[in-house]
Amino acid sequence: MDRVRVTGNGLSRRKTATGSTWVDLLLVLVSGTAMWAAFPPVNQWWLVFPSMALLVALVDRIHPWRGAGYAGLWAMAFFIPHISWMETATDGTTISWIALAGAEAFFIALWGLSFSALGTWNWARTIWGEVLGGALLWVTFEEVRSRVPLGGFAWGKLAYSQVNGPLVGLAPLGGEILTSFAVVAIAILVRRSLGFGRLGAGEDGIVARLVSLATAVVLFLAPAAVPLANSPEVGEIKVALIQGNVEIPMAETFAIPRKVTGNHIDQTRQILEDGHSVDLIFWGENGADLDPRVDPQTADLIGDVSRESGVPILFGLLEYQDDLRYNWMGVWDPREGLLEEMYGKQHPVPWGEYVPMRAISEFLATATAQISVDMASVDNPAYLEVELGDGRNVPMAIGICFEVAYEPLIAEGVAMGGELIVIPTNNAQFQNTAESEQQLQMAQFRAAEFSRATVQVSTNGVSGVIRPDGSLVQVTGTQEAAYLVDTLPLRDSKTPFTYVAAFLPQLVMGLGLTLAATSLGAYVYARGRRKL
Repeated sequence: MDRVRVTGNGLSRRKTATGSTWVDLLLVLVSGTAMWAAFPPVNQWWLVFPSMALLVALVDRIHPWRGAGYAGLWAMAFFIPHISWMETATDGTTISWIALAGAEAFFIALWGLSFSALGTWNWARTIWGEVLGGALLWVTFEEVRSRVPLGGFAWGKLAYSQVNGPLVGLAPLGGEILTSFAVVAIAILVRRSLGFGRLGAGEDGIVARLVSLATAVVLFLAPAAVPLANSPEVGEIKVALIQGNVEIPMAETFAIPRKVTGNHIDQTRQILEDGHSVDLIFWGENGADLDPRVDPQTADLIGDVSRESGVPILFGLLEYQDDLRYNWMGVWDPREGLLEEMYGKQHPVPWGEYVPMRAISEFLATATAQISVDMASVDNPAYLEVELGDGRNVPMAIGICFEVAYEPLIAEGVAMGGELIVIPTNNAQFQNTAESEQQLQMAQFRAAEFSRATVQVSTNGVSGVIRPDGSLVQVTGTQEAAYLVDTLPLRDSKTPFTYVAAFLPQLVMGLGLTLAATSLGAYVYARGRRKL
């Protein structure tokens, strides 16, 4: 099948052979699998570039509907293994795993549809037009799928894969959008430098190809020159991350009153026995399995260990009220007990913490039926202050578990004055899968993005300590009791991205969706004129 461009109204005629469909499909699957390997658990970040370059080469030479199909198939080859932990989390329910992968693939298919249609415009068939248009469309649909439906799902953004590569230098300048944009731009430039068929003149000439390759190399290497600070600006804080462990199966462990709380107390006492003196102790999400405000024994246990340590403990607890539950992070002060000011989770996970369309959901996945009490969102900023024993007040940007994937949420906490980023989490339902490593990778990106020391503290792994440049300095394993002690720099200067984080995604989505709609409209118009 040939692809035909129609003259008139800014359009021109061009034919490009699609090649063998079966070979194309095989290459699509290879490309999608390579993208999976760019993320944890394989973590070969450099594979993102050949994966994207091959996808671009397959999509930009066929008509839009086939482009959508190829891009969607590529996304399934990527997302099915990337989020395979969904099957573990839902007690082996395959349908929810595949459905989530399919929902993400839908947005990638929209990129394939619009990117292929983009070539209808003369300007978009130039090297720089394709680079700018194709990369803009990609980051647009990344941002859209991070917001819809039901709050979106930001897993698998290209930017996250680059925390150990040179492009992480772009994170403080433009966040996820600029980093992902650069990945796609480099991939398109590589694709144009290699090309298909014989060398021609102009855009297909040897000079143009060499310029494309040289530009790709510069874009790849230049961000490494961006300085990523690690030094303290407003002092330092010595912290302990307590991973008490949740024995598997998780439900049985949480069914034993104060078992999880006891595990965290044991590890807290262990740091004291090992001679560590710290300023602040972190437990993970649900580190207290019973609310100490309604269970006096839990309050006594946490109060005793807090007084023994002499420092505040930040810990997670659930509150049940009016047939709903709320996910809180609170601070237990050794002198005053549980403080009134807490942070409540803003973005509960659909089907993981609440069940939308419950009748249908319970029919499709039996694991959702176990969520008998829906979690409600809390309308509060991602910000919490803790007063240390020496009188210092330390402001923190905070997000619970999957909230690390919500860039605007963490940006809000930093903009309000957060001097470090704290991600408490409970990964017990994911057991030994790659989910917690992927979440830690996002935390690394947030650290570099906002130039803040960051901690991810999990009930049963992985927990990690991250420097403001995104580098991981300490990490635990999964399904083990452990602790980490480290001294973190506190910083209050704001990265360039912090100032634009509130409006840049909306601006990009507005431009990108407009480009997608007009490109598809131009393609339909051109096809209609050809039939006249």
